[in-house]
Amino acid sequence: MPLPVALLPALLLGLLWPGAVRGRPPPGRLPAGPRQRRWDAALFARSVARLPAERRDAARDGDYLLGIKRLRRLYCNVGIGFHIQVLPDGRIDGIHSENRYSKPATTPTAGQVSRSAPAEPPPGAVPRARSGSPAPESGLLEISPVERGVVSIFGVRSGLFVAMNSKGKLYGSTHFNDECKFKEILLPNNYNAYESRIYPGMYIALSKNGRTKKGNKVSPTMTVTHFLPRI
Repeated sequence: MPLPVALLPALLLGLLWPGAVRGRPPPGRLPAGPRQRRWDAALFARSVARLPAERRDAARDGDYLLGIKRLRRLYCNVGIGFHIQVLPDGRIDGIHSENRYSKPATTPTAGQVSRSAPAEPPPGAVPRARSGSPAPESGLLEISPVERGVVSIFGVRSGLFVAMNSKGKLYGSTHFNDECKFKEILLPNNYNAYESRIYPGMYIALSKNGRTKKGNKVSPTMTVTHFLPRI
């Protein structure tokens, strides 16, 4: 049935008007294209502003990924003062006097004789420290980062890792495991405390006699848990 001629203009206007409305943005609003471009530019500017800080964070994290190691002796200022030592049989305690096992070896130049270094003992003899007690096998430690704020402590001479079991007892481990991880905490007095990573609230500690204390019997407010890394 043919439409009346008078209705044709109204029909054409109805077909064309929605497209015109969609194509013309409301007052005060930008078209989709320019607005999207401005939003992308704002995001880019924010990203550029964050780049320096992100680069610093990445560099700091990279130090841990690189596995930077420190050769240190951990000194605890209790009693007469002790350095942690790791013995070949797995025992861990403190040593007061330095000896050839608790510091890096130095090689004298040709024609030079070291006056401070003790002579090598004869075969079968037990080396002794200056105090007269048997000398320890290890006081020199290798402190290595394993994750952010967490380190491992390795006895260089004994070849054993410092580890702490679930009862807070320290021992030397031949293999690296979760009990060998310690959180390195910087204290206000510039000493460090070492908290078990797997057993929170347990700390490495030495008594005034140089013996290890159970990690669950001490706290970071006690001097027995304070250690100063020494070169």
